[in-house]
Amino acid sequence: MIQIREYRASYMPLITSLIYKTVHAISNKFYSEEEKNAWMPEAFLEKEIPLKYTLVCFEGEELVGFVDFDEKNGFINYLYTSPEHQRKGIASMLYAKIEERMRMLGLYRISARASKAAVAFFEKKGLDIRWENEIMRQGIVLTNYTMSKNL
Repeated sequence: MIQIREYRASYMPLITSLIYKTVHAISNKFYSEEEKNAWMPEAFLEKEIPLKYTLVCFEGEELVGFVDFDEKNGFINYLYTSPEHQRKGIASMLYAKIEERMRMLGLYRISARASKAAVAFFEKKGLDIRWENEIMRQGIVLTNYTMSKNL
């Protein structure tokens, strides 16, 4: 049974593991192994990532997805679904929850930095590419896209 919950600090190791696993499962047609290693080195697993407003999605006791966004400006910091649970509506459920919350808060714009692999998902949600970004990680240039839409 799929269950969406609010974040607890005890979920942090599950979240960093999910991000690491998901990035490394991205198809090489989007990012090479070298790019994925630069984006998400193994040392990431030991980090505490700063979170704002976070919802997590569990299937039983397994974390299968999460979303984090800034309630001040409507920026999605993270939206990840485990590789085994992609294309099952989990990211869409999480996205719908935060869009609903943004509307409740009176925010007028939702935005995100989307990987090449995530662009199609955000386009289906009505976000448009505003610009392309080049980010340097460990000497490797990675490309992602700033996307947004008005609510």
